Formats: sequence, C-alpha cells, structure tokens
Amino acid sequence: MWPLSSSPPTSLLTPQASTDVSTRRGSEPAEATSHASAFSSPGSAAQVISAACHRLQHAPHLAHDEREAARRLLIELGQSGHVQIPEGDRQRRQAVAGVQWAMEACLEGPEVIITPERATPFRTHGDATRLEAQQVRERALLERLRRGDPLHLVFCRDGVGTPAQDAAYRHDILFPARQASEPLHEHLLSLDQQHFPAPMSGALIVASNAGEPIGFAIRAAQINKASTAHALTLWWGPVRTDPSAASSLRAATPHGGPQPHADGERIALESIMAQWSDFLQCHLGMSLDELLRSGSGPTTETEPRLR
Repeated sequence: MWPLSSSPPTSLLTPQASTDVSTRRGSEPAEATSHASAFSSPGSAAQVISAACHRLQHAPHLAHDEREAARRLLIELGQSGHVQIPEGDRQRRQAVAGVQWAMEACLEGPEVIITPERATPFRTHGDATRLEAQQVRERALLERLRRGDPLHLVFCRDGVGTPAQDAAYRHDILFPARQASEPLHEHLLSLDQQHFPAPMSGALIVASNAGEPIGFAIRAAQINKASTAHALTLWWGPVRTDPSAASSLRAATPHGGPQPHADGERIALESIMAQWSDFLQCHLGMSLDELLRSGSGPTTETEPRLR
C-alpha cells in the first residue's frame, strides 16, 4: 500500500486528468456532467455530496421514500465521514444501494469492487428476471468506464456465475470494453466462494479533491469486538494518516469497527484500505496500491500471482 503519510500518485487518482470532462463524456447531458465533475475546485468534498444528492432525485429505480432515505444517509455521511447501518435497519440498508449508485455516478477515480462473485450488475447481465436496480447500476458502471475511470472487479475463481451468465457478460460487456480500450479489469482470487471472508466484501473509490486523495468505501463490518452482529459501514473522507497509526489500528480492530476519537473516521478508512491491501496481497499476489496502479491501461484479466 502507498505510504499513508503521503498522497497516492496523481496519475493514480486522476486518470486522464488533463482531458476536459465534457470531451471524455461524449453526449452525457450538461447538467449531469457539471455535477459529476464536482472535484474541480477547493471545497469540493461537500460539492460531491451535494451532487450525489441531486443525482438521487432522478434515480429511476428508487421510490420516493427510498430516495429520501438515501439522501439523508448521504448528508449524514458528508457530515460525519462514517455511517454504520445495523443488520435490522432495513430501510437504511436499502438506502445504501442508492448511496453507492449516486457516488459511483458522481465521483471520478479508480473503483475497486471486492466480492465473492463477479459484481452483481455484470454477473446478472442478460438475466430476464434481474431487478431494475441492477440494470441502472450497470449503466452507471459502464459510464464510469466510458469516461476513463478504471474499474477493478476482484472476485473468487468460481464466481463467474452460470455459463450462460458468463457468456452474456463477456459478449456484451467485457469484449466491447476491450475493443474500446476501456479500463475494465478482472482479478481472480485464489479463494473459492466457500472460503471468501464476508467482511472483505465491499467497494472503494479513490478520487482527487483539489489535489488531495479522498475516498468513499462501503463494506460489511463487525459492529464491535464484543458483538457477533455485522453492519454495513460507509466511509467518506481524506486518505491520509501515518503508517504506524494505520498499522496499530489494523491490529487492534481487525473488522474495521468505528473509533471513538475525533479522527476515528479518517483513520478507520485508512485501516479498511490496509486490511483490503493485506487481503489482496495474500490471495491475489498484489497490494491495493499495485492493483490501482495497474488500472490505467485497457481491459485485462488476471490470475493470482502467488508465489
């Protein structure tokens, strides 16, 4: 992982940064472009939350109450940098999907999705019975690729879905992305689904906020060391701390629980990234930093490179 006391390389955080956003997005509506390019000026950490809230107003797959729940969750995340949704909180857990969709639509930068199976919107591509929410999120992920944001899908070696699902995905998404030199990257873990640790499932987007790295992450996490209950947890904030602090926090909180001190959210985000990096190093043969650095080129498929 990159030294946590310094910023990740600019080339890692802002692919094609010198290219005008409107040029990269082709025919995307001007309003959507202006909101999605929220990281163009100081103070834009708040602007991207505002842009995501605006995007939620036009979410075709969310009912009114779901949009409102997601909007409130985004505002809470923007204010605190850390939101935890317990297992029993059904409405807020449903709202998390709306938050993830809005952030993927508005936040520029490389994204990593770590799951037992290929990311659901792509794995279920072509299924006649799949939910509208998956179709809408698929379109958002494809738009990220078209605008040049690297997308890394990390999943188990037996997680490609049925033969029909895998064939449909390859024909309609993977091969066209390869032909268009879009940055879609698949990384197969050495694990099978049966041995995938559920708390590692999640997603991370790393962006540049006025030249400084900032991250959005979502992951399942144990509520605290005294409980077996798990919660969906969201992080939003600067990617910055010193290596010794991240190392000690990772050892003390192996499941990424919230921290009680003032900078807890910031360090917890670093800790989650460090845990993911260790997991990838163990089961993929590369750290999180190495994986992100590998994403500036066209579509790739990689096997574990374990020694």
